[in-house]
Amino acid sequence: MTTKLKKIFWLSPVRTQALEHKIQALLAAGYHVIYCEDVQGFLIEFNRMRAGIVLISDNYPEESLALADLRFLANMQELGGVRFILVPELKYNNCMSFAACLGFRDIIPIDLGNSLWMSRFLYSTSGAPTLWGDPLGKISLDEPCKVSTPGRLIWFSEKEIRIECKLEPVLDVPLRITGPIVKALDADSIRFYPTAIDKQNLIYRFSRGLVGKYHIENGRFAAIQEVLSHLDGVENIRRCKVFIAISTGILRKSVISALDTFRFDVSVALHRHSISSDPIYFCPHVIILEDVVCQGINQPEFESLLKNIGKTTPLVILGKNIDEEKWLKRYPNNRLFFESQLPIDFVRLIFEKYLGIKFEDFSKKREEHGVISADHDFSYVNIHFDAKLTQIHPLSLSLVSEAHLLPYSLCKIRTPSLNQKLNSEPYLKVTDTFYQAGSHNDTGHKEIRGYICTANKRDGEIIADIARDLLHYQLKDYFIDNGGAERKKLPTLVEATLKPATSSREKDEELAIELPDFSFADFFQQIRDYLVGKESQTLRYFLVFVLVTGFAIGVIWGLSSILAPRYEKSGRQYTEELQKFKKNFGH
Repeated sequence: MTTKLKKIFWLSPVRTQALEHKIQALLAAGYHVIYCEDVQGFLIEFNRMRAGIVLISDNYPEESLALADLRFLANMQELGGVRFILVPELKYNNCMSFAACLGFRDIIPIDLGNSLWMSRFLYSTSGAPTLWGDPLGKISLDEPCKVSTPGRLIWFSEKEIRIECKLEPVLDVPLRITGPIVKALDADSIRFYPTAIDKQNLIYRFSRGLVGKYHIENGRFAAIQEVLSHLDGVENIRRCKVFIAISTGILRKSVISALDTFRFDVSVALHRHSISSDPIYFCPHVIILEDVVCQGINQPEFESLLKNIGKTTPLVILGKNIDEEKWLKRYPNNRLFFESQLPIDFVRLIFEKYLGIKFEDFSKKREEHGVISADHDFSYVNIHFDAKLTQIHPLSLSLVSEAHLLPYSLCKIRTPSLNQKLNSEPYLKVTDTFYQAGSHNDTGHKEIRGYICTANKRDGEIIADIARDLLHYQLKDYFIDNGGAERKKLPTLVEATLKPATSSREKDEELAIELPDFSFADFFQQIRDYLVGKESQTLRYFLVFVLVTGFAIGVIWGLSSILAPRYEKSGRQYTEELQKFKKNFGH
């Protein structure tokens, strides 16, 4: 019995040898890759054979051509539920920044080893939240860091703005905003004071809507009026968001064709599981379903959909194979409408029958502020905040900040130890955010973990070199006699293996403290993924330092644990143990 392969698309103008290697790796993992060399070919194949994952290479002859295709595909209404991955080969900086702004799931360089590349791909394209194993043996440091994460500006008024992003900030604590609209205001940046966090009524591939007041340093009131006048001049209205789940191709195309882009913003379910998950962030005004996707094997997904939408959201079910009276009794708390076939005056019915409002009244909200369309340059912004780089590893970084970046976020980091050697500002893919031990409320600092997603194999070697030099610097005065000079305190690498007491995931659930085994075999295997088929003297030195240090600390820690009183395992008591350990052996 053969296993059905999962379909994915790969758009790349050039079919390179490196791309072929990754296609073979995907095939071995159970994926069928549909290769397209241009957007036209992709659209033809996509209409014939739909898939929920699209990989895009950057090997275009010009960066501007790549940017045009990224913008076109990411803003297509029918591709609203697609998980996009950028696969850099030429590493165009603007392409990587634009992919982050468009809400791409990840940026995965093509020259990574197949094992690491596939792990990154599987993590970023997972339909459900998954855990990313944080590597052990990270080197501690304490370095100021600037972080910027992309967002999309939804509307702009004289006093307030709304931004969608993957950031959950501390309310009323200012953030710095940059982007094209800031330049139009004759300012370098604006201070944004978020006053509310909204998880509903979202448009883009982000998880939060931030509403708040803003202040322009040395800004001109006239410039604000000029921007508002410009936005009023743009043909832009409030559009009705419609989510469609229809399995019959002809019916699906007919419905989409009836919904013009002037009045409607459309998102289409790509597969059965999308029926319940996609509307969570899209927050549609109307949902249109075919009868076959609501019954039989699809009924659990349909009922899950009902739990994820508001009770007032109308659901229009198209088809003849449904018992209307039975369904109205089964779901009395939902607004269900039934149509045996697609009505001729479907657009009018959407507003006047299903929503109970005329289109003219529905679109009037634009008078309160300047609404910014998806294809307008003003919609792209970056949100900046301060952090500290606290741990470094060739496969992972840790930051500490007041802001809470959600898992799967992409953010750009600027810190001297990395930027000078990498000669760029790399992007971090956030894999988890934890409250620090002892911080049990929303004002506590968070530890942000992730990997440098834009780092290719060469960058991985550079980061390993930085970590090796840092480890050597921290340990040289401890293990080498300096002729009576004061020794530095022993760095507490054991802290890298402790899990925090509280997680700041969606529900802030409590986690048990664990002290996992320190596996150098796993660590070495992860490093080898960066350098498959190539020996690296830098990494050999780095691993020797980590092995020696880990062994020495393990022996001392073991003796300390035997001699010291037994403590109940908790984050605070582990900290007390570490403080005693430093006092006895740190000088």
